[in-house]
Amino acid sequence: MHIDSTSDPADNRWLTLRTEFVPEISVEVQREFLRNFIRESRAVRAFLATDPEAGLLGFAEVAVRTDYVNGCHYRPALFLEGIFVRPEHRGRGVARALCDAAGEWGVRQGCREFAGSAPCDRLHAVLVLSDRTSRTFTPLVSLSRVPGEGGARATCRPV
Repeated sequence: MHIDSTSDPADNRWLTLRTEFVPEISVEVQREFLRNFIRESRAVRAFLATDPEAGLLGFAEVAVRTDYVNGCHYRPALFLEGIFVRPEHRGRGVARALCDAAGEWGVRQGCREFAGSAPCDRLHAVLVLSDRTSRTFTPLVSLSRVPGEGGARATCRPV
């Protein structure tokens, strides 16, 4: 499995997975949503899991939030905006690998906490879209830098 990242709203891999995640919304509408989301956010990144034989496996979208995130003690906080793993690849660690890569990126952005609006035990499924109006978020993990090969890496601990 390979994890890559993008913030390009025209990235066809990201759009393909997003369309599977929310099939009732057209590719054009999703592309426009991503353009606006990226323009309005401090930092946004999509992490894409691929396999040489199986192709696209899933994605996770994260944003660095400087506003209040329920349950978080530090700002900025990394927020899991959405995650999707194709059904045939669930239960194989894809969501965890996506979140680990996102967490490492979050640490480099100065985040100490990783939050989202879904419980940790359900991250393998199609389940997270933030509701920006209700602001009801559940902290998922605390991020910290620990020595690793080639520098620092993120460790995710349940909050």
